[in-house]
Amino acid sequence: MTVIATRRDPAMGGGAADEVHADTDLMKLIPRADFLVLTTALTPETTGLIGREQLAAMKPAAFLVNVARGKVCDELAITAALSANMIRGAALDVTTEEPLAKDLLPGRCRMSSSPRTRPAKPCYMRIASSTCCSRTSRACSAGESKPANEIV
Repeated sequence: MTVIATRRDPAMGGGAADEVHADTDLMKLIPRADFLVLTTALTPETTGLIGREQLAAMKPAAFLVNVARGKVCDELAITAALSANMIRGAALDVTTEEPLAKDLLPGRCRMSSSPRTRPAKPCYMRIASSTCCSRTSRACSAGESKPANEIV
């Protein structure tokens, strides 16, 4: 797996990332991602960071994983992208309103959400991202028909 990260200042490094790019390069990088994992803080610049345009740029087989803040993503756009088969699935550790409104859940098991918990350990984001990705991928691959909130 190749990990590609964005930062305001790429010169600050990217930890375990294989590549580090400026935040302004996000739209150019999205089509490369199999998993788009959001771990950003909520700021005026990141509010609404992922919407219709970004979801349309994703691969149809890609997954969106949000372990950042709910307002980073447009949940209506995520639901529309899932319903139109624009993306394979979404795993949301956070939503704008918690719990996620039932009318935002698509009819098929392609979106999962989890209860919001406060990170107890520094490795929380890595573990949460990995768990969300694997559960969503497993559920979609198995052709689950139950809403994800009944599975996870």
